[in-house]
Amino acid sequence: MALDGSGSYDPANGPLEYTWTSPFGTASGPTPSMTLSQGTWTIYLGVRNPGGPVAVDSLNITVRDSVPPTLTVQAFPDRLWPATGQMTPVVVAVTIQDLCTPRPFVLLTSITSNDPRINLDQDVSGAAIGTDDRSFALRARRGGAGRAWTVTYTAFEFGGTRTTAQVTIPVGRSRGR
Repeated sequence: MALDGSGSYDPANGPLEYTWTSPFGTASGPTPSMTLSQGTWTIYLGVRNPGGPVAVDSLNITVRDSVPPTLTVQAFPDRLWPATGQMTPVVVAVTIQDLCTPRPFVLLTSITSNDPRINLDQDVSGAAIGTDDRSFALRARRGGAGRAWTVTYTAFEFGGTRTTAQVTIPVGRSRGR
């Protein structure tokens, strides 16, 4: 964070010394930079003419995280094959990063299919929607071209921002059909 005390002046036009004090340490000069974590902080500026008294002012700074975390998801396997109606174990690798929250959290938001015959109670096994579940089983059912599952995750960080990522897992067609 860039601080600016350059509006301070000495009525006698003498040189000034600037001392900035915060919970994170001290800095000198009229326009130093400080690194602040999320929260509300009071920073004090002491300005003095080398031969005179010190004038002190304070400012409150609120640091908020307004940038959502980044989230990528990748399924293993990335295609369900053979499509013979069997339940296929799937593991999802999740990569999440945030600028301010060291450990943002992620939830499995939904599992859907573009197959109108899908019954989620029978064709999805072991998935705990609303938790950080990264392994479950999906039915590899035969169907027309383009048949696929879509798995959605949402990442949250403590500043309140969120982001969503999806992985599509196609269901391969049987050979000869």
